[in-house]
Amino acid sequence: MSIAGCYPLPFPNQRPVSFPQYWYEGEEVGELPLDFDVIWDGDFAIDKPPGFKALLYKCSAQRSSCGLCLKSDPRYECGWCVPERRCLLRPHCPAPRQNWVPPGRRGARCAHPRITQVSPLTGPKEGGTRVTIWGENLGLHFHEVGVRVAGVRCSSLPAEYVSAERLVCELEPSLLPDPPPGPVELCVGDCSADYRTQSDTPFTFVNPSFHGVDPERGPASGGTRITLLGTHLEAGSNVSVAIRGAPCHLVRRSAGEIVCLSPFSVPGPGPANVSLRIDRANIRANGTVFFRYSPDPVITAIEPTWSIAKATSVFHLQLCPVDLFVVGMHLIAATLSGSTSLTVSGTHLRTIQEPRVRASYGGIETINSCQVLNDSMMLCKAPGIVPGEQALSLGGANPDEFGFLLDNVAAVRTLNRSAFTYYPDPSFEPFGPSGILEIKPGSHVVLKGRNLIPAVSGSSRLNYTVLIGGEPCTLTVSETQLLCDSPSQTGEQPVT
Repeated sequence: MSIAGCYPLPFPNQRPVSFPQYWYEGEEVGELPLDFDVIWDGDFAIDKPPGFKALLYKCSAQRSSCGLCLKSDPRYECGWCVPERRCLLRPHCPAPRQNWVPPGRRGARCAHPRITQVSPLTGPKEGGTRVTIWGENLGLHFHEVGVRVAGVRCSSLPAEYVSAERLVCELEPSLLPDPPPGPVELCVGDCSADYRTQSDTPFTFVNPSFHGVDPERGPASGGTRITLLGTHLEAGSNVSVAIRGAPCHLVRRSAGEIVCLSPFSVPGPGPANVSLRIDRANIRANGTVFFRYSPDPVITAIEPTWSIAKATSVFHLQLCPVDLFVVGMHLIAATLSGSTSLTVSGTHLRTIQEPRVRASYGGIETINSCQVLNDSMMLCKAPGIVPGEQALSLGGANPDEFGFLLDNVAAVRTLNRSAFTYYPDPSFEPFGPSGILEIKPGSHVVLKGRNLIPAVSGSSRLNYTVLIGGEPCTLTVSETQLLCDSPSQTGEQPVT
């Protein structure tokens, strides 16, 4: 949008330059910057100063309350018109001397405060809860606003105050042994009817408590996701959990639980007391609640100590009939996904909630999951690696790093890099130029390829499965081919 309609005469000293009036509809935009052009004789542009903008504004737009009006930029000269209950320029307010309140007037205040939201709505009677109040006409300066929450004094915090819109106060302790719930009451200046309001929803004093932790043990290095179980645990504004006096990093909380990550145990393994504080209240446990630090897990063996770069090979085939005795096999796609199964032995593995295995190769880290079977054994899926432009040698390659993510246990994050080896992925040849393999009933299906048996020592081998029509076939594996026994099906069959 550009502004136009400024029509100076040839000799500006003879008559003043006149500007027409402009307006826009709606209340969604309070200020609207516009391009400014100097136009001669209706269509001849004389000047368009670079970076110069004309500002079109409307006092009532986005200033629906007295407080928003009086905190607006003074250069707009907007003020509150009392009988109209609107933000207007002085000439637009009837009897402005008595009815128009300009911004910046000493002692000016807005009547009819209103509370729209309060958080939190529960807290301990010991006090210290920071209550946030949103609304309109909540004073122009924090010192003129007084607040009581359920009859208890609440002191305003200047640093958190947003003029007219938001106020944060800190609750004093309640002197009653069992204080009743009550509304949030707010006064601006004095507590006369026009300058007083209260919330629709009451604030309630509660007695938070907890009775247990889950799990009950974790590694001494910390990082266990601990859940405190109890009641009214969502109360108040600030919560802290400590184990042996060290802070437990808060993850989330609700009425029935608080979740945090256990800290490192300086004294090492052993029982540790759990303490909870909400605002100024030290919350006692119902019964004896301890968390036990266990020795950190140790990895003692991995079997096998190798995998292919992208783990298990998966390919999709299709059978098409040629005649009653001949079946065609068409290679649809060949992808590499999944993982090589690893059996990992160690100690204290049950203390880990979500164990994972990791590898780093060429600056790229990959991670896969593990399942704990008992305290001394878990099954993992080997993470794949991305070899990059240079293919892996037939003799395999060691990753830059290989290890396990077991909470905060640093000792197993990176094992000896020579402890694990990656070999090239198996690859399969297409079924001739047409991509069709014709076989007669009773004939074997031969899948030719490379790297089908990695050059590893020991008895461990890759696991291959070929399904014809959903039924597995008996396989014979060599370094260059998979030999599948004759399929019993006829007609078109999916092969996986």
